[in-house]
Amino acid sequence: ILFFAPTEPAATTPMNLWDLWRNCNSIITSYAGPPDDTATSLELIRAGRVKVRDLITHRLPLAETALGFKLVAEAKDSIKAIIEPQR
Repeated sequence: ILFFAPTEPAATTPMNLWDLWRNCNSIITSYAGPPDDTATSLELIRAGRVKVRDLITHRLPLAETALGFKLVAEAKDSIKAIIEPQR
């Protein structure tokens, strides 16, 4: 699991450590993943093995980019904001 987005400082999440251990999963953090990790991630998404649609909470036009940065910085009502220039 590549964790490449910050949370608010007090955020916690329940985690089943048994499943993590049994499946030999690893959790790593990164500000930006290497190209191979990005390619693997995109392939998992493309194959439908990782569902991301519900993680995108905001789709904004280019004119609202500042709002997108604000939403992500506050981390209250957003998980992932995407700027869609064509909107």
